[in-house]
Amino acid sequence: MKSSATTKKVFVHLAKNGGGAHEYVEKAGMVQISYPAVLIPIIHQVFADNEAAVADFKSGKRNADKAFTGFLMKATKGQANPQVALKFLAPELAKLKED
Repeated sequence: MKSSATTKKVFVHLAKNGGGAHEYVEKAGMVQISYPAVLIPIIHQVFADNEAAVADFKSGKRNADKAFTGFLMKATKGQANPQVALKFLAPELAKLKED
């Protein structure tokens, strides 16, 4: 789950409606994405969808790398675990500079 606020929502829902927490969390889109097999293809798609930002990054424009964090969070509808996403985003950005 994403946060304590999410946890509270789950408990309120379960208290009112019953059912299983895991099923509700998945159905409601509250599961964080933390797997490289899922995140890395999304990162590559973010690069493909944001060619201008890639060009800015390659040219050394300050803070251009930070834009990709926002693009990734948008692409995952906020479901990417931010710390894990940054862990996988950094090496992919380094590969961009090598190209």
